[in-house]
Amino acid sequence: MRSFATLPKPVLLIVAVLFGAATTAYSLIWMIHIRHVAGLGSYVRWLPNHLAEVQGVEEQSAAWRSGLRSGDRITAVNDEKLDSPSPFYGYSFYRWIILGRIGDVVQLSIARPDDRQELTIKAVLVSYRRPPGIQGLATRTMNFYPLLLLIVGMLVLALRLQDRNAWLLALLFSGFISGAPLFEGSISPHLRGPIACYKATYGSLAASVFCYFLLTFPVPSPIDRRLPRLKAILLFISACYSICLGLACLVGGGLYPSYLAVGWVSKKPLAWPITFYEIGLYSLGFVSLI
Repeated sequence: MRSFATLPKPVLLIVAVLFGAATTAYSLIWMIHIRHVAGLGSYVRWLPNHLAEVQGVEEQSAAWRSGLRSGDRITAVNDEKLDSPSPFYGYSFYRWIILGRIGDVVQLSIARPDDRQELTIKAVLVSYRRPPGIQGLATRTMNFYPLLLLIVGMLVLALRLQDRNAWLLALLFSGFISGAPLFEGSISPHLRGPIACYKATYGSLAASVFCYFLLTFPVPSPIDRRLPRLKAILLFISACYSICLGLACLVGGGLYPSYLAVGWVSKKPLAWPITFYEIGLYSLGFVSLI
């Protein structure tokens, strides 16, 4: 990172412009499309057996009119079982509902506690309904949170282009921006690959950048003075799997490769070492700050 910050200023400027353009594009697309998220019109809670339990169905709502009731358990979508061990069928909810668009019709297989027979209903995907009142206002306000991080990160980088800490802060904020859930169904299929690539790459890098930043800012911590190469090694490890995951999402045209590797509803074996590794990075960063 030190050698990177001492590159010629024109080179750093080109890299900063490309990085800023990518971060701006991702932030704007996320803020626009988060308002057009499609769903069943009710909250879904995932059970340990990977079935989806429908909750909070209001009378005369779109979900209620389609036949959904609170307590219903979705066992299959378009005849694809939710709890199938196959990776392809295991993501039927993701494929048909998360990637669905407003107005799409899906066939749901429903199991009810008071009915031994499985029901089949057709539901129309509707726009995500925001809660009313202050909670809804807070939700709408939070949808603009990438804007603040984008402005601060890019402004600091523009003012201190050759400062290593400015680059670290910009990278850290980009990781926070990409940390919010991404609902791909509202995004054009032509943009899903690049958007998923950005999210997977910078989202996975956030923990190591956080650790690197706090190990060295505002001054090198005792841990960094004793183990000066540790931060670079940790960042290199994160960069290896982050870049590979990002490229896989770019080629796959969405976040499906990420879900296939680490899990969507429940974590897969590969997700546990990554999770503990990132928790360790955040912990090391906080300890260094203290």
